[in-house]
This record gives sequence, C-alpha cells and structure tokens, in this order.
Amino acid sequence: MKLILLRHAESAGNARGLSDGRMDVPLSEKGKRQALALIPKLKSLNPDIIFTSPLKRAIQTIQPYVNQKKEKIIINKLITERACGSFDGKQEGAIRKYCQAHNLNRLSFGPKGGESILQVNKRAIKFINYLKSSKFKNKTILIASHRNFLLALELAIKNIPIKDFYKHKRLGNAGIRTFKIN
Repeated sequence: MKLILLRHAESAGNARGLSDGRMDVPLSEKGKRQALALIPKLKSLNPDIIFTSPLKRAIQTIQPYVNQKKEKIIINKLITERACGSFDGKQEGAIRKYCQAHNLNRLSFGPKGGESILQVNKRAIKFINYLKSSKFKNKTILIASHRNFLLALELAIKNIPIKDFYKHKRLGNAGIRTFKIN
C-alpha cells in the first residue's frame, strides 16, 4: 500500500498566524492557488482512494483535483485536526507557550474542550490499522488532513515513538509526503 499524506493548503486562519484546530475555516486566496497547483502532482501520484478530513480547508484543498478526475472522496472524522479547545483560533504557538509557562507536558496536555497529542496519536494508530485491512491492499491512498494529525500518522507509519513528536518537522501548507507500507 502506498500512502500520500497531504496537508491542507493555507487556510484563512493560517494566513493570519492563527492555529485553526477544529475551527471550520475556508482556504485563503493563496490556499486556493495552492490547491490548483497541486493538480499535476496529484495526477502523477494517481491515488485509487481519497480520504479527507471533514473540515472545509482539507476538502477545498483536494476539490480541484477531484473535480478534474471525477473521483469520489471518503470523509473520515478520525483524520481531522487536533481539537485545541480553548486554544482554537489563538496565535500559532499559544499551546507551546502556555505549557512552557505552566511547566506542562505538551504531549499529554489537553486544553479545555480539546485533546492532547497522545489522543491524536491514538486516532492515527486506529486509522492506520483500518487502512491495513485487506480491502486497501495494493492501493494508493491519498489522505488530505492536517499538520498535527499527519505528523502523528507519519510517526505511527515509521514506528517512531510519539514522545518524539516535537522533534520532527511537520508538513507545511499543501505539503506532500509519500510512504510505502505493508
């Protein structure tokens, strides 16, 4: 099985330096251009199956490609972004600063109304186990999702402990990484 991890293009919140979390914000104008620019790359990768987060920014990122290829998408709640709760819509890095100021473990910290990176990791493992079911064998699967979820998924694919989450580079807007797994 080949996995194509695609982070959504720039959202309106990203353009303002905000962390969107579960806020359902659309793409910025730059993000719309990034989504169009993805079409040739996605055509060359030729996915058999397309999964997306239910959030607008992920759907809008793959929509130009889907419209050209007449592909269907599968919306899956497991692959949505980390719920940042009370930190949704705050400046990028607000959770890190809060955890540093209060001497909290960033991996286990779950904001009020949100979830921890450890909880995101559990969703990523659940999703990868779902993909490993026999109905996806020998398929090329595109996963349009979000920065924190995709990094947790990548670590699960590579069998890297989640404790190393903050040591790894996360995908930028409209970034793609591919993996072959058994």
